[in-house]
Amino acid sequence: MRSVNGIISCNYETVHSRELSPSRPLAATMIGGRYRLIDFALSNMVNSGVKTIGIVIPEKFRSILDHLGAGKPWNLDRKNGGIFILPGTEFGLFNKENKFAVADLQTNVEILERTAAEYMVVSSCNQVMNVSYTPMLDKMDENQADICLIYKNVKEIPADEEPGWILKIDPDGKVRALVRQEPFSGKELKPLFMDAFVVKRTLLQEMVDGYAGHGSLDVRQIIHNNIQKLNVQAYEHKGYLRRVSSVQSYYRCNMDMLNQEIRNELFMGENKIFTKTKDNPPTRYGTWGSAEDALISGGCTVNGQVERSVLFRGVQVETGAVIKNSVIMSDSFIGKDSILENVILDKYTFIDDRSVMKGKPEAPLLILDKRKKLIHREKGWG
Repeated sequence: MRSVNGIISCNYETVHSRELSPSRPLAATMIGGRYRLIDFALSNMVNSGVKTIGIVIPEKFRSILDHLGAGKPWNLDRKNGGIFILPGTEFGLFNKENKFAVADLQTNVEILERTAAEYMVVSSCNQVMNVSYTPMLDKMDENQADICLIYKNVKEIPADEEPGWILKIDPDGKVRALVRQEPFSGKELKPLFMDAFVVKRTLLQEMVDGYAGHGSLDVRQIIHNNIQKLNVQAYEHKGYLRRVSSVQSYYRCNMDMLNQEIRNELFMGENKIFTKTKDNPPTRYGTWGSAEDALISGGCTVNGQVERSVLFRGVQVETGAVIKNSVIMSDSFIGKDSILENVILDKYTFIDDRSVMKGKPEAPLLILDKRKKLIHREKGWG
């Protein structure tokens, strides 16, 4: 039986993601009504039989630790294995966009040294996808590979998202190059590396030791530099993928959740996405409350009108309020006769009565002043 451990890297951010989550790490960003981004990376590993997982945490780690706890929702509150919290490196002048910085692995090299695991599954934390790493492990065994990279064929990387890495793949499935790709749009499909891979543990440890003087280097670059010396295989993911790295991609991802087929793939298949559980009552609809094509979590009170929107737990919508094409995070309050359209509202935000807030689908209005009373009255409204 194969022995596999995992590492999830959370100690990074992108240029665009800083606008999305200045007060919390990207991994703890709320998504899909009740989840956090890290839930997908964590659940994918657990569903693939990985029972020992190290999580490299960033400087702003409180919300991650609060969410993970002892790992019970993922069945990781165990005596042998479970969740290991790994301190991330303070980057200083390093490139904080490096997802798999050598410095982070050097700081926590014990997770590689003090285990007999044959393979390591390594993943970033901002990919919304439901995948199993078991076929990748099978491919590693069949091809006696050193590394297996997962990819998805895409026609674009939107301009508002982070750059990606495109794979150059031979007909036999072997990867001959990784090329950093800036955002693009075209008709040709390109194999986008999904920032998750399986690697032999001993090889990953050799990389960490061999590049000890290059702590700011990204493991992806190391793989690229040594591609001719390694047997690197590729595995195609044909399902849903969204890389959340900006306000716009976050908005698009939540709007994707309104698609029944995408929800079924992500949450209703054999492999579940687990998250921290809360004992919320069902959503309560008042006399004038209505919801159409909306995703509304437990604990909400809806007395107004909700259309094509995602409401997280505990949101209260007062009488006469209209919410359209918006993402409302937990425990927010929407006052009477307010209008919200194409808005992303942070948790605990109080919207006063008769407020009007409107963004555009391509540029949603982001409100991050949580725990503060916001007043944005249209001229002539009292």
